[in-house]
Amino acid sequence: MDHQRFDELVKVIATESTRRQFLRRTLGMGLGSAAAAMVVHGGEAARRGYSGPKLPVATSTPPPDPCAGVNCDPPGPCYLSGTCSSISGTCVFTMKECGECMVCGDSGACEPIVCDAPPDPRCYATPGYCDAGTCRYTRIDCEALPV
Repeated sequence: MDHQRFDELVKVIATESTRRQFLRRTLGMGLGSAAAAMVVHGGEAARRGYSGPKLPVATSTPPPDPCAGVNCDPPGPCYLSGTCSSISGTCVFTMKECGECMVCGDSGACEPIVCDAPPDPRCYATPGYCDAGTCRYTRIDCEALPV
């Protein structure tokens, strides 16, 4: 662009509109021409048969079952048979229910809870007693005992 045409352009910008109006028009023309170029380019691609990137084709084969071949035999006599988790493929076991003050023994039979571990054997009488599944102990006078 020569200096005379540049001077004429600057005079038009300065006299006929504000800078904000000029920028709006200029940006509008630029965005409009960019959009038109994209439409023309997209139309040309469609005319040639290009429809975009190829998407992966879904396979009809289901994912493998993580529980196939998993045996969930109980690990001990206090467990019920387990179920296989379809997410992780590992067995989940449930403990045998024995009751409030009972526990499953080594043989798998329910046995009473034995309360023989007080918090401080010098200050609590043993054996304790089971109350709603929790061992309780009777407090004794431990201040009279030697330290």
